[in-house]
Amino acid sequence: MENSLTEDNFKPHPLLWNGHLQTIIPSKLKRPLPGDWDNVREMRFQLFDGSEVSCRYLERNLAAPTLFILHGMGGSNRSRYILGLMERSRPQGWNVFCPSMYDISETKRKPTVFHSGCSRMIDDLLKKAARKLEFGEVLLSGVSMGGNIILKMIGEWGGALPENVKGAAVISPLVDLPGSADKMEQHSTFIYRHSFLKKLRATMVRQAVRYQHYADLERVNRARTLRQFDAAFTAPLSGFASVDEYYSTQGSEAVLEDISIPTCIVHSLDDPVLTSRALHTGGAVNNPEITVCLTRKGGHVGFLSARPEGERGSYWAENRVIDFLDRVSTIPGT
Repeated sequence: MENSLTEDNFKPHPLLWNGHLQTIIPSKLKRPLPGDWDNVREMRFQLFDGSEVSCRYLERNLAAPTLFILHGMGGSNRSRYILGLMERSRPQGWNVFCPSMYDISETKRKPTVFHSGCSRMIDDLLKKAARKLEFGEVLLSGVSMGGNIILKMIGEWGGALPENVKGAAVISPLVDLPGSADKMEQHSTFIYRHSFLKKLRATMVRQAVRYQHYADLERVNRARTLRQFDAAFTAPLSGFASVDEYYSTQGSEAVLEDISIPTCIVHSLDDPVLTSRALHTGGAVNNPEITVCLTRKGGHVGFLSARPEGERGSYWAENRVIDFLDRVSTIPGT
């Protein structure tokens, strides 16, 4: 889909002139709750393997599209960018559905880990939520790890996709798992490694009793890189023979060419956490359904612009997601 979204017209805030500042500062800024947050409903869904997830659903207009959003690693359905996308979609009148990708089942013995490639789980959740809540048109979005899951899911669908899903738009997706894992080993990413590992360990500690029979928790606590953490925790709990098998099979890069719905990928070349290699070749550039918006600046899920776009605010990538999905929706916004 060729349109103005391929243009790099992002003007970063003058004080946030590099990828590190764009990544760190926006992630710390407080974001207000959406204006209609009081209408959000919380619910649980059980998936095919017995796991359960907590979801937030904001019903605005049953006749309008539903925006289905996935958070990134260590995030939740209350992450800052989730709140931003919920608020940005309010003028369109879209409903919003946001799961937190953590297994909260009280009966399932072996806990499910929602890893970077758990597209089958999200496919099951999407279909169950659509039936229960009677979704009409569906628009998909995801951030970082959630972006990879969305891309992998719609790539695996190929041409056999649900007819009510009209498009997808993702921000800073984790498309290249091996390359990004290598990048996270570099000295320049220490602060991000520390942050991610702190969040991941906190989740593990809360459910240590459930994990103790399936992972070497001492080895997990000794992990100093994400690769070491995934080797000790994610891979064995998710049934992979090794961390290399996990990384080589769960990225969306291999299925980008099979995506058959309009899809927008927003990514920055100065992302200090993830590589952009997979977005310069293969399906990302050869699939006419994919619009790749690569910017020189923006960091990782940052994109805080120099000036606000009127009432839509200063978070440029979130506005691009709404713009793109509004174009591909067959239902006019309110």
